[in-house]
Amino acid sequence: MCLFHPGLVRVHLSLFYSFDFQEFVELAKELKESPLLRNHITTNAKKYVCEHHSVENERNTYKWLVEKLVSLHYRLTAVGFENSNKRQGEKL
Repeated sequence: MCLFHPGLVRVHLSLFYSFDFQEFVELAKELKESPLLRNHITTNAKKYVCEHHSVENERNTYKWLVEKLVSLHYRLTAVGFENSNKRQGEKL
């Protein structure tokens, strides 16, 4: 399931703030000049996307989200209905 995770944000932010521009330039040059490295990264990236962001995984994630939202809506609607009945009873 691909949902926003605060722990991952902290990791990404710490990587961003400890970012070494010169190291980035060197790695970019290495990537540019090495067809073998590009092929390796491309193959692994495609594999990662297929495994973690497949149509089935995304469908299951959206299904889960919709079910949770519908359940929450019904619970909130029921609570609101009960509260409105109590308030009407108090007025009478």
